[in-house]
Amino acid sequence: MKYLASFHTTLKVSRYLFRALAVLLWLLIAFVSVFYIVNALHEREAEIHQELNLNADQAQRYIQRTADVMKELKYVAGNRLSAGDAVAQGQNGDMAVPNFEPLYPDSDCSAMSATWRNSLQSLAWFMRYWRDNFTAAYDLNRIFLIGSDNLCMANFGLRDVPIERDQALKVLHQRIEQYRNAPQNERGNNLFWISQGVRPGVGYFYALTPVYMANRLQAMLGVEQTIRMESFFTPGSLPMSVTIFDDNGQPLISLAGAEGKIQSEAKWMQERMWFGYSSGFRELVLKKSLSPSSLSIVYSVSVDQVLERIRMLIINAIVLNILSGAMLFALARMYERRIFIPAENDAQRLEEHEQFNRKIVASAPGRDLYSAHCRRDQYSQ
Repeated sequence: MKYLASFHTTLKVSRYLFRALAVLLWLLIAFVSVFYIVNALHEREAEIHQELNLNADQAQRYIQRTADVMKELKYVAGNRLSAGDAVAQGQNGDMAVPNFEPLYPDSDCSAMSATWRNSLQSLAWFMRYWRDNFTAAYDLNRIFLIGSDNLCMANFGLRDVPIERDQALKVLHQRIEQYRNAPQNERGNNLFWISQGVRPGVGYFYALTPVYMANRLQAMLGVEQTIRMESFFTPGSLPMSVTIFDDNGQPLISLAGAEGKIQSEAKWMQERMWFGYSSGFRELVLKKSLSPSSLSIVYSVSVDQVLERIRMLIINAIVLNILSGAMLFALARMYERRIFIPAENDAQRLEEHEQFNRKIVASAPGRDLYSAHCRRDQYSQ
């Protein structure tokens, strides 16, 4: 009786263990599928990271080239301004020299135009040489010189590029005030900023550097050049948006249109280089600081672009798991019906027969039982 009861219990436990085995096999298939998808996702992210790094390196070369140009112009401007009288004597007096224009309404530029005329003429000769030989290579629109005392500006136009004067002067005022309010140890650094152009994806890149003579600030030299979207992309890049931020995390320009701007986040604005997903997992972002400027460039790729190649893989994995789960549970059900359930029924019937036999034996008289045993022994002999 105990054996049959334990056998019946063992069959029932075996049936549930077989179900558990089917579930474990299905979970194993699901785990392998998830592992494969995650591995494919990481490979896709690595590819995007590498491509964004190439674009960021191109942007870094663009900024570095402008910084190198500023060093050359700063050196030449310092020499020309200090030796303006000597150089101007050997040059043509018919050379067009730009006049100083006031940046502020109360600035008096007439005296500065007369004092700096020879220096400006010497500098104008060099600017004409620069325009004829290097303007196209460096894509410069204009070079301007700002006096340090009365803030008057001389504009050396290298190209006939229209400019929104009021907006440009307003931004220039802000940058000069930023330079004046900076600590003394930071006033030797160059200033870089970008203004949005009229057309989407086109803007103007400005660089401003101080010019010293005898350890005294004499002027500030600046350049303007057109910045275009293709300057920050390598050919064949995947669809992405590019936003340039200042040191305060404010977006200056979006080179993929205004709709492609991304808001700065504290978790990556403090890092020189950061790669990861934005809040809400809407975009995959690469942020990189553009030294020597204080600007930062952020490349963002939508999650749809990240999942484009593995979307079909995810669908196939889901279908595979559904089919494998259905097949495993159908197989487990079939084994239960054909093996375990019939075995349990047989064990149940054997248990019932054993109980019935024991009841019959227990209810029979003792002599009848003894006679029956004797007859059985005689028959066996």
